[in-house]
Amino acid sequence: MKCVTQITPGILLFLVLPLLAFSQTITQNIRGTVRDADTQLPLAGVRVMIPDLQIGTHTDENGHFKIQNVPLGRHDLKIAFLGYEEQNLNNLLLSAGKEMVLNLNMIESIVEIEEVVIQANAGKNNSINELSVVSTRAFTVEETKRYAGSFNDPSRMALSFAGVTGGESDEENEIIVRGNSPRMLLWRVEGIEVPSPNHFSEEGASSGAVSILSTNMLANSDFSTGAFPSEYGNALSGVFDIRLRNGNNEQREYALSAGVLGLDFSAEGPFQKGKEASYLINYRYSSLALLQKAGLNIVGDAVPVFQDLSFKINLPTQKFGTFSVFGLGGLSHIEENETGLLPDSTEGVLWEDRSSSDMGVVGLNHKLVLGDKTLLSSAISTSASRIQYQWRPRNEKGEFPVDETEDFLNLSTRVQSTLTHKFNARHLLKVGAIYSLLSYDMLMEYFADEPGEWITTLDDQGSAHVWQGFASWRFRISQGLTFNAGLHSMYFGLNKKYTLEPRASLKWQLNDQQYLSAGFGIHSRRDGLSLYLARKEESDGSFIQPNRNLDFTKAMHFVLGYDVMFNKDLHLRVETYYQNLYDVPVFDDSSSVVSILNSVSPFTTQKLVNEGIGRNYGVEVTLEKFF
Repeated sequence: MKCVTQITPGILLFLVLPLLAFSQTITQNIRGTVRDADTQLPLAGVRVMIPDLQIGTHTDENGHFKIQNVPLGRHDLKIAFLGYEEQNLNNLLLSAGKEMVLNLNMIESIVEIEEVVIQANAGKNNSINELSVVSTRAFTVEETKRYAGSFNDPSRMALSFAGVTGGESDEENEIIVRGNSPRMLLWRVEGIEVPSPNHFSEEGASSGAVSILSTNMLANSDFSTGAFPSEYGNALSGVFDIRLRNGNNEQREYALSAGVLGLDFSAEGPFQKGKEASYLINYRYSSLALLQKAGLNIVGDAVPVFQDLSFKINLPTQKFGTFSVFGLGGLSHIEENETGLLPDSTEGVLWEDRSSSDMGVVGLNHKLVLGDKTLLSSAISTSASRIQYQWRPRNEKGEFPVDETEDFLNLSTRVQSTLTHKFNARHLLKVGAIYSLLSYDMLMEYFADEPGEWITTLDDQGSAHVWQGFASWRFRISQGLTFNAGLHSMYFGLNKKYTLEPRASLKWQLNDQQYLSAGFGIHSRRDGLSLYLARKEESDGSFIQPNRNLDFTKAMHFVLGYDVMFNKDLHLRVETYYQNLYDVPVFDDSSSVVSILNSVSPFTTQKLVNEGIGRNYGVEVTLEKFF
C-alpha cells in the first residue's frame, strides 16, 4: 500500500512559524535615570554602556537614558562621567516580561583629573546608603527570589547572611542579629519607621511568619547589622531599610504569579502617556487559604489566612520637586483546635485559640532640590497595627468560654525632614528631625481559678510622643579615604528619657578591588509600649505601673572589616565585631537570671531595673560567588 501525505501551504506556514520565532533573538530595553548621589540632581551626558555587547548611550538633560533591543540574559553595565567615580553593575538579569528600569546615583570625584581610578562595584559589596560603610549589605530584588529557602521574603533571605540566625520556631521568622534579641530590629520603608511589616506578628515584636512586602514592589535595599550611621535611631541590633520601586512610566505592565506564599497580582504604568507620573500596585492572597476553600487542607484545620495590598504613586513636577505616595497593609488570622497539657495538670484538655494580626501604613514623601548643592527630603506617615488573641479551654460542661484575651491597638503619626548639603566634593552635611505621636488602646486580661475572677494586667488608652534628631558629616580626606561622624538623639515623652549617641566610621579604599573599614557607635532601643503600661495590683486594691520609668536598652558597637573583590563575580568580606550592652532591663531580684534580652515577649508585670549587661563578639567571614 502506498501512502502519500500532501502538505498544504497553510500547514507549512504553521510548522515554520515557531522555528522562525525561536531563531530570532528576543530583546528588551534597559533604561533609567542617573543622578548626583548627594543632591539628586540629574546628570546629563553620562555614558551608559554594556561592555560585552559594545552598545550604549548618553543621558539627556533630565538624566534619562535608554538602551533598546538588548538580548535577554545577564549583562554588565558601565556608567562613566567626567568628574565622577565610575560605576560597574554586574550580572543584571534582563527578562522578557518587564523593562529594566534603573535609578542610578554617582559620587562626585574629589580628584580633578580626566579619569578616575577608583571604581564602585555597585549592588554587591557597597550599600545603597553611602554613609553606611560597615556591617551593611545591599540586597537586590533578584536575590530575594533566588536565595534558597527565602520564599521571596527579604527577612528570610537575611538569615543567609553572616551573623544572622533565626529563632526557635520558623513560624515566628525571628531575625537574631549578632546574638541580640529579635525585638531590637528597626524596619524602615521609604525612609520612614514602620511597625513590623509581617503577617502573624506579636506585640512589641519586629518579626512575623510571612512578610507583607511583595518582591514585585521592592527596589534595591540595605540591611545593616551594626554600627549604623546617625540617621538610624531606635535600633539596637540591625536595620532593614526597604525601598519601593517606581512603576514603569512609559508602558503598562501586568503580572500574575502563584507560589508557596500566595497568589500575587501586580499592575504598573503611567497615568498618562508621555508624562513622568506612574503607579505601581500589588495584591496577594494566601495560597493555603485558597487551597482550603477548594477542599484541600494541607496543614490541617489551623490554616494561616492572610492577604496584603501595597502601592506606590510617583508624581514628579517641574518646579515643586518630586512627590510620592506609598502604602502597604496586611490582614492575617489563624484559629487552632488542639489537645494539650495545661500547666500543673496531667490530663489532656481540649482548647481553642484565635489570633489575628493586622497592620497598615500610608505615607507621603517629598524631595525638593534647592539650588545645585542642597536637597530637602520631607515625609509624613500614619500607621496602625492591631494584634488580638483569645484562648478558650473547654470547661466541665463542654463549653469554650474565653479564658484569656489580648487586644493591642497602636496608632502612629510621624513627620520628618532631612536637609542634605554638599559644600563640595569633600564635605557633606546631613541633618534631620523626626517627630512621632504614638497613640494606643491596650487590654490584657485572664481568668484566674484562684480567686475565681478576671485579672487585668493591662488596660490603658492614651498617647506618647518621641523626638529624634541627627546630624552626619562626611569628610572625604582623599580619593580613597572617607571619614563619617554623626550624632543621634532620642527623647521618649512617656517617661521623659533621652539619649545622646555619637557615631563614627572610616573607609579606606586600598585599590579598585579591596578596602578596609571601621565603625563605632552608641545605639539604643525603646521596648514595646505594653511593657511600660503593664499594671500590677497592690495589696490595698490600687494599681501601679512598675515599669513605666524604664530607660532605653543601650549598646556600644565596634566593627573592623576587610573587603576584597577578587574579580567581578567573587567577593570576600571579613568583619570582627564587639558589642557592649548596658542598661538592659532585668528583674529586680538578685537571685533572678531573667533578662529582657532573652525574653520571647517583652510583657511582664514584674518590676524591671536597667542594671543588666551583655556582650556579643565574633568574626564573620562571607565568600560570595555571583553567577
